Amino acid sequence: MAGCLLQVTVNHAIAATQADWDACMSQDPGKNMPACTRIIDDSSTSDADRIDAYLWRASHNISQNSIDPAIRDYSSAIKLNPRNITALSGRAIANFRKGNRDDAAMDYSIAKRFDQTQLDSMVAKNDDLKEIAKAVSQSPVLAVQIDAAIDRLIPVTLSCPTGYRLQGSACLAISCPTGERLNGNNCMAVVCGPGQELSGNDCVSSAKYVALALGRTSRLAFGSSWGKATLEEATESALENCRSRLPRGGCKILFSGQDVCLALSWTPVGNGWGAARRATREEAASAALDSCRSANRRKNCVVAGSWCSL
Repeated sequence: MAGCLLQVTVNHAIAATQADWDACMSQDPGKNMPACTRIIDDSSTSDADRIDAYLWRASHNISQNSIDPAIRDYSSAIKLNPRNITALSGRAIANFRKGNRDDAAMDYSIAKRFDQTQLDSMVAKNDDLKEIAKAVSQSPVLAVQIDAAIDRLIPVTLSCPTGYRLQGSACLAISCPTGERLNGNNCMAVVCGPGQELSGNDCVSSAKYVALALGRTSRLAFGSSWGKATLEEATESALENCRSRLPRGGCKILFSGQDVCLALSWTPVGNGWGAARRATREEAASAALDSCRSANRRKNCVVAGSWCSL
């Protein structure tokens, strides 16, 4: 009965010869055990095929009342596939016949947890399993005991969420060096697009700004800033510089912009001045002088300063 119950359907291509499989599945005790052993010991046999060979050899052992070897074979099959219902129920039968009723009840209960439909079908065909099922119904195995046994059969593999790495039993956040950014679980170099540059681990605008402020009371004062990341930073910095020189004066922004040069010229005596915004420093200075001379009708204007955004 046990041999019929534990038969498996095999379709083996390359792990062993068809003659070995035919002999392993035969009822000839002089051939089946050596053939199954050859398949099991063949290093080219796949895990799935090796499980089948273990099950056939175990069923042959049970048919010859060799219970301990059968238990070992079923255990080997379970180690390869802890959810194999045939192996679990077969080991339950072997333990039941040996008198290990608790072990039989545990294997039966684990198989029932994994696939009750398949197990019920096998119970209907096997007297030993019927006896085990009856015993378990009268004295059920505690769920917590089944959980613990399954945990031993299928060890929990610790894993960490994306962005973390496993160190011992703890998940630690993956830290990337400056200039790299986390992509999944790997640090990748940060690549900035056109018009951007890398600042730390972030891409920021590579455009720079310049600003020029002028204030006057009884005298002139100016403030400038350049190479700023935003227009707001440039204008505020220029106004602060101007106000530091002329606390009571009304400083105002003359020019500001991006990727440009600014220049201021003024008269050494008096309050005459001129300013300009051009593409280059030289062009801005020349235009500022022309502006100063034109507005003040004199030739003694000098360049007070010139500044470029880059």
